[in-house]
Parts: sequence; structure tokens; C-alpha cells
Amino acid sequence: MASIRFISRIPVAGPGQMFITWTPSPAPTVGYRIYFTQSNPGSTGVFDQVIGSGEDAGAGTVVGALLGYMVSGLAAGTWYVAVTAYNAVDGDGQQFEGDYSNVVTKVVT
Repeated sequence: MASIRFISRIPVAGPGQMFITWTPSPAPTVGYRIYFTQSNPGSTGVFDQVIGSGEDAGAGTVVGALLGYMVSGLAAGTWYVAVTAYNAVDGDGQQFEGDYSNVVTKVVT
């Protein structure tokens, strides 16, 4: 499975926004998913927010092959963010998704 090595530092963004970037996966990758939560995911890795994708929370926000993403419309508070990489879709339409990257914390105002 593909995986992300780390998320880079999150530069300053405007109110209710964050911009995240990550290094490309060393494995063959079709795209990336971003996972968000305002509850510390701890060792469970539970991410319950999807921003702007209309998908189920557990599915993450699909950003395709991008290596950075601006998120806006966030509620004020502490956000925890992780990224996964996914590779080709199999015959049943299932994507093979890698592990979460490290979790980055960002306080949004």
C-alpha cells in the first residue's frame, strides 16, 4: 500500500482556513485523501470530518494527485489532520489505500 512520509508545516492562512502540504508517496499513487477531526484521534485513528467533498466522514476528502490543499469554512478550534495515498482501483471499484500519515495539529481562528 502507498503511504505518506509526513505532512509539512501548515503555513498561516486566513480565518477558518488551513493550507496543508505533504510529500509524495514513494509507492505508485493515483491520489490522496485528507482526513480531519476536532477530536484528538489518538491511537484509534478516528477522523470524523469531511471538508467540501460530500462524502461520508469516514471516506476522507479526495484531492486527487495534488500535493497541497487549502481548506476553508472550518469552525474555530483545534483540528487534527492526516493524509493517505491510494493507488489503482481494482475490478470491483475498490481503491487500495495506505496508512495515515503523521497527524498534524492546527488551531484555526
